[in-house]
Amino acid sequence: MSEKSLADMKEQVLALCKKHQFAQALGIATEWYHLVLEEVGQEHIETALMLRYLGVVYQGLGKHLEAEPFFRKSLSIKLKLLGENHPDVIEAVDYLAGFYQTLGKFNEAEALMKKSLELNSKVSGEASREVAIHLHNLSKLYNQLGKYRQAIELIKQASAIEANLLGEDHPNVVVSLSNVAALYVAMKDYRNAEEYAKKGLDRAIEVLGDEHINVATSLNTLAILYRNTNRLSEAEPLYKRALEINTKLLGEEHPNVSTTLNNLATLYGNMKKYDQAIALMKRVLTLDTKQYGKSHPTVKLSLSSLAALYQAAGKNDEAEKVLQEITH
Repeated sequence: MSEKSLADMKEQVLALCKKHQFAQALGIATEWYHLVLEEVGQEHIETALMLRYLGVVYQGLGKHLEAEPFFRKSLSIKLKLLGENHPDVIEAVDYLAGFYQTLGKFNEAEALMKKSLELNSKVSGEASREVAIHLHNLSKLYNQLGKYRQAIELIKQASAIEANLLGEDHPNVVVSLSNVAALYVAMKDYRNAEEYAKKGLDRAIEVLGDEHINVATSLNTLAILYRNTNRLSEAEPLYKRALEINTKLLGEEHPNVSTTLNNLATLYGNMKKYDQAIALMKRVLTLDTKQYGKSHPTVKLSLSSLAALYQAAGKNDEAEKVLQEITH
């Protein structure tokens, strides 16, 4: 088999993966794998690359248990041939960490993220952009695990590095204020949450202008804080403004618009403005159904929310009809 033929197979697999045509990619990837083994053997960089993409194909097919050993073997080969400080090795560690996070294998993901952070600190320096990125990634994992205090500390560390490297007005530095606020909200530490949320919103408007996605995010964070502390009338204009920005910049069918509509509908439910809440939740349901399909969990959740609003409004017949949709 010529090098050109192997290169052609590689390009075919990459092209099919980009199109999410994993079933078609599997046969070519498997053939490519066996040919690479014949050409260069078990322990070669080309073999490691092939194993990685075979894992990607199985992952794309939803066969995660079959994908995992390919990723691990690919990393093992790279580690042996290149050493742990090589960028390709660090990237492979990152990918495997993300794979485990997606699977909900959080202990494995955390261990690999910490290892990657350690390697990047050694290779790029503790105050490098790479380290800031890895601190953010680990903070997202801790947020998922409900380890909010650890997540906050990591965001603050990352933001300090980015402020030093990129300047205080960089969007990453600005948006980190609202990210910290959201974590304080999750902790129910509302005093610190309000401090960071207000500062985050002011800085976002100052640096990014009145109409920016990060401004909408900051508005939403402060609105959630007000809703959670029963300051409902203060939350309403913030949600409305976030909705205006998201709709204008992203279009009416974007998931961010659906999320903001959902938040506003929930607020109106809390305010006992049931007709407005129901109207908005119906829009959410229409958007989510179009985006995900009728059987998606997000759509089922929207149906449950709509049924709850009907029940709260005393419209039990309508609620029953919606609940029947969930079971079909």
